[in-house]
Amino acid sequence: MMLRLRGERNYDEFVNGRNSVATGEVYPLDSEVRICEECKTGDVVTVELGESRLINHTTGKEYKLKPIGDAGPVIEAGGIFAYARKAGMIPNRED
Repeated sequence: MMLRLRGERNYDEFVNGRNSVATGEVYPLDSEVRICEECKTGDVVTVELGESRLINHTTGKEYKLKPIGDAGPVIEAGGIFAYARKAGMIPNRED
């Protein structure tokens, strides 16, 4: 899996980033430091969602991530439509 790190510079970028979780492909992770300034292209990193941390294996540094919040159940379900089906908001495809 490829991980793309980005730092939001304004409200529009933030909203677009949060909306991207709907597909279940991009996770809106946030930290106390600007990870995009700490990691470089080619760095090998691991994101431990359950532990809310990012490990940069290239530099040996670890970063605490803020809790994923309301996006967590959507991500666990596999995207917004899977979440809505699981929560009974929309019918299952078989129905």
